[in-house]
Amino acid sequence: EDYLGHIKKTESELKSGWKNDAIRRVKFGLILREISAVERLVPSEKDLDAQVDKILLEVGEEERKKASRASLKEHIFGRLQNEMVLALLENEK
Repeated sequence: EDYLGHIKKTESELKSGWKNDAIRRVKFGLILREISAVERLVPSEKDLDAQVDKILLEVGEEERKKASRASLKEHIFGRLQNEMVLALLENEK
């Protein structure tokens, strides 16, 4: 309630704003995924493993023990693939 008062919005206004942003993000993600499929943009295993190793080296021992290499690799895959799509689109200007 304090936060809502501070930003001068109702709970429904806040949810509505989040909903619109969420819809925009989902559409953007679907578009990026479709472009990557059409253009056959797939990060190499070498790049994926390098990024995963880099992240695992940057975190502490406790976080490393908790980390799922497969989940991290999946996350990195999506990020690298999106970067590849954006680079492709920038080069087509």
